[in-house]
Amino acid sequence: MKLRDSNNRYGLVTITNHWVTALIMIGMVILGLYMADLPKGPDKGNLIDIHKSFGVLVLMLGVLRLSWRLLNPMPEAVGNAAPWLRKIARLLHKLLMALILLLPLSGWLMSSAGGHPVSFFGQFTLPSLAVENKSVGDLVRDLHELLAWTLVTLLVLHAGAALKHHFVARDITLRRMLGVVGDE
Repeated sequence: MKLRDSNNRYGLVTITNHWVTALIMIGMVILGLYMADLPKGPDKGNLIDIHKSFGVLVLMLGVLRLSWRLLNPMPEAVGNAAPWLRKIARLLHKLLMALILLLPLSGWLMSSAGGHPVSFFGQFTLPSLAVENKSVGDLVRDLHELLAWTLVTLLVLHAGAALKHHFVARDITLRRMLGVVGDE
């Protein structure tokens, strides 16, 4: 498999980034929901640190993905979907990309406003994005939660569309992102 995308297929960089980011973000939503109900204490603190570290990783993967996309245009869409449906698909992809960046940034801002450091698995600590301010922290926490639920909604739509392509339209859209379709 080639590293770069072509007009007909996704390359290894795009496929790997897509699936690693997807798995991490799904895990982050599950972890976030689990942590929300835990009482304050060292166990919750450790999970929050893990959540933050993976958030930094998602932000890095998002910047890599965006940079890669600028250098590597997406393969052409397949199938015979109506133009309005293709526009919705493009919008969905753009919104998902925005959330890949906005969710970690809002988490970082929330931590900064709460006076809490953001570390990347103990290797380095990100600079604070804001002075400590409880009101700002509470507002950004609400935004972070709203963005997370928006992500869940869009992921369900995205996965549903991929399954529709595979099982209803019977085109190669999903197989391309699984890396099982070469240049044809």
